[in-house]
Amino acid sequence: MDTTKIIDFFCEVLSLDEITTTTKLTEEYGFEPIDIARLVIASEEEFNISIYDEYVSLFKTVGDLVDYIKENLPEPEFLPEQLIYESSQS
Repeated sequence: MDTTKIIDFFCEVLSLDEITTTTKLTEEYGFEPIDIARLVIASEEEFNISIYDEYVSLFKTVGDLVDYIKENLPEPEFLPEQLIYESSQS
């Protein structure tokens, strides 16, 4: 998954024009606790992952959340036809 796509998704969820991986998830940068909750819930739904409460407090920047999502994305599912095709090409 491309980092830019994830950040674009975050911008859409929060109605922001731009954020970066170094943007801090603090009130100083305009992130209220409810915004972080919205990002977590939307990310769980969009990327089909679970983000447990004990990890949320560890996210200090947008990049921390992006990295968590990328590391926890489910493996792509292959159809049996794809596996047969790939093995016959070898």
